Amino acid sequence: MDRTLSWGWLGQWLSGPLIRREIYDAERNSEDTTTPVAIDLLLADLACDLACCQQPAEQLTSLLVPAIAWFQRPLAQHQARFRNIYLPVGDRSEPVEIPLQPSPSENVDNLDSGTINASHQCWIELPLGNYPAATSSRATPEQPFDNAGHTGTRAWLQLECPAEQQPQVRKLLAPLQRTLVRGLSGWLQHQQQLAAERRDVIERERRWQAAELHDSVAQVLGYVRLRSAQLATRCHETGSDVLIDHAEDLSQQCHHAYRQTRELIAMSRLAIQGEQFLPALRDAIQDLESRSTLVFELDNRCDALQLSDVEATQALYIVREALCNVVRHARASHARVKIYQSCGQRILLVEDNGCGIQRTRQQGSFGLQIMAERAQRMGGKLVIRKRQPNGTRIELVLPAASNSAER
Repeated sequence: MDRTLSWGWLGQWLSGPLIRREIYDAERNSEDTTTPVAIDLLLADLACDLACCQQPAEQLTSLLVPAIAWFQRPLAQHQARFRNIYLPVGDRSEPVEIPLQPSPSENVDNLDSGTINASHQCWIELPLGNYPAATSSRATPEQPFDNAGHTGTRAWLQLECPAEQQPQVRKLLAPLQRTLVRGLSGWLQHQQQLAAERRDVIERERRWQAAELHDSVAQVLGYVRLRSAQLATRCHETGSDVLIDHAEDLSQQCHHAYRQTRELIAMSRLAIQGEQFLPALRDAIQDLESRSTLVFELDNRCDALQLSDVEATQALYIVREALCNVVRHARASHARVKIYQSCGQRILLVEDNGCGIQRTRQQGSFGLQIMAERAQRMGGKLVIRKRQPNGTRIELVLPAASNSAER
């Protein structure tokens, strides 16, 4: 990682209003007045360490050891103890479970590492970034995970505690909760900044490649396309059937290669916003329909399809590639693009009535592999299967819009 970038971000974060400040509010209750000032400094250091860590899934356990040791005794008075932290990391659709190690003074022989009784599960929400707590009914202290096992941009601290003791435990751990939110939010901010810079680098690389294609390969193919068409015309004038067949085949292949190169250049420069997806999809379908004999159908069953800018761009890449494959290989007469939702997931379906995709071609297709990788980068998946009675179905399955936006 670039040192200038790292220190620039860290300096900005350290200058924030919440760093190195008094952890407790100014108006402390009677219980807080006996709290040593040392824990204030310990928690402030913990917030900085969390914000600076590169791999919190591996480092979080060791970073929390001093805080766990300090809070262990008051927690024991409420028959409570730490269990896990669930942390959203990267583009994973499910949170990472990080076990919290007991401090050396805790009797590990008495600890049960099995499943916690439902009535003894105590969840403390850690909303990260700028997302307020409990913005969705799918994420509450009683039900931290939605039906798909997602937490969104939230971490969760899990404890084992009797139900009647949980209000006191939540109050006791309020300083630790604020520290974890602050530190992990700083880490998330850093990760988002790095991801944005990586996207910018990739976008610049794609534009550079498009310019190189335009200035080299496309220019040469344009010349070859023109000359091959002239050759086919001259062969027709000579009346040689053998030369005519070869010349026409050469002219068609040159025209096809030139058109594919122009498509690659256009796609390499493609970048759209979420609300532009449907208009861009309609334009792509109309373009393919004008250059083929297929009948295309767009069946949109989502009144308000929600896609982020990254999702819109990648989804358009995938759908265009799938439709181009239908035109080139399927020998179909009809193709349909269907957009709908099922069980909270957003699904983009491309199907045709052609000859169907062969398993050997599916396994060895470089284009299909790229489509699958694009889907994974969005936290989704690509499903390819046969269509009955004939043809191919390609489904791009994306998670619910709320989960996607929060990651």
